[in-house]
Amino acid sequence: LIATALTYASFGLEYFPEAFTTTYDGNTVTFDTVLSCFWFVFYNYSARGNLKSVLAKAEPKSADWLPRLFFDTVFFIWVGIILFTTITALLVDALGKARVDQAKRDYEIRNVCFICGMKRTDYDDYGLKRGAPSYDDHCNKDHDPWVYISYVAYLNAKPHNKYSGIETFVKSQMDKGETWVPSKTGVTLEAQGKTGPDISNDINNETTTHDNNNEEGSIKECERMIKELLDAQGKK
Repeated sequence: LIATALTYASFGLEYFPEAFTTTYDGNTVTFDTVLSCFWFVFYNYSARGNLKSVLAKAEPKSADWLPRLFFDTVFFIWVGIILFTTITALLVDALGKARVDQAKRDYEIRNVCFICGMKRTDYDDYGLKRGAPSYDDHCNKDHDPWVYISYVAYLNAKPHNKYSGIETFVKSQMDKGETWVPSKTGVTLEAQGKTGPDISNDINNETTTHDNNNEEGSIKECERMIKELLDAQGKK
């Protein structure tokens, strides 16, 4: 917009200096510099989208009638139609993409376990016994993220020589930056024989490499966020 206003101000001042006038408090104001013409054009075409209503009129039989007609028409087509339409399309596209991204995030928050990456549909497909925890219980109780954060804080505060075997393994995985949280499983699923070392291998062989990479990335992201929260808490 600024480049367009500057271009038309320079061109208009060169060829139609008498057109760049306006009336203010009964006095006629003439713009005789490129900068003053620029502000005049920028303000008026931003507010109205055309120059015809603000520039001095050209009489049909005058010498500058056809040049002014071309000047005003090109301005209307370029600014009023092409430029404004392009900007509107970009804004609509950006807002649409933001809505899609937000909907995707909301879907993943509701339907993908933050800790293990299990989807709601996969959990329901296991057909657990009557009275078994629901998927929401799996995410909010079995795999409550704050429990994992508390566990990491507990390990960091506990002396190393008092670690149990499991605690030693988890701490070693954390120090090496490797995965230690469960992947697409849980205590309820393993208790009912739905997941486990052998079953998990069979299931993983049926999934695609792309899905596996996404799940691993989700788990590593979870571990990274836990570490950042603990670091922030330590700084306080």
